[in-house]
Amino acid sequence: MKEMINRTALLKGSLIIGLFLFILFGFQVYQFKKSHAALLEELHKLQLNLGKSFDGNDPYIKNEVKNTILKNAGKIQACYNVYLETRPKTTSGITQVDWRIDIYGNVLIPEIVRSNFTEEKFQKCLTDKISLWTFPPPPFEKYVSHRFSFAKR
Repeated sequence: MKEMINRTALLKGSLIIGLFLFILFGFQVYQFKKSHAALLEELHKLQLNLGKSFDGNDPYIKNEVKNTILKNAGKIQACYNVYLETRPKTTSGITQVDWRIDIYGNVLIPEIVRSNFTEEKFQKCLTDKISLWTFPPPPFEKYVSHRFSFAKR
């Protein structure tokens, strides 16, 4: 009988220790995932900052990006021409758009930063066209900010 009580106590003690170790392990996994996510976020920010051209001397921005924008200028002009057909009050101005280029050359999230043109269809046309562009693949994700100037002639 005493032996049975000892076995029961030993079993309960083992279960308590096992449960404690399980909870401790779960907490360690949670902490690891949390720190891993923070490290990945920090790495992503560093990659984005490396992709930014703060002084305008990034050869990728000056060459490949500029050339791709020039090649697609007709598509941007088409948006402007459709806009002019609506006989708007504002016919000249600047629209600044920014986007990211992933490592495959695809455009990510083009957005209007500021614009003299308030017509939503015009702005959507611009971002829709830019989202379809393909750039030469950069070595890492790049940030682009470009001003498009429009003037009625």
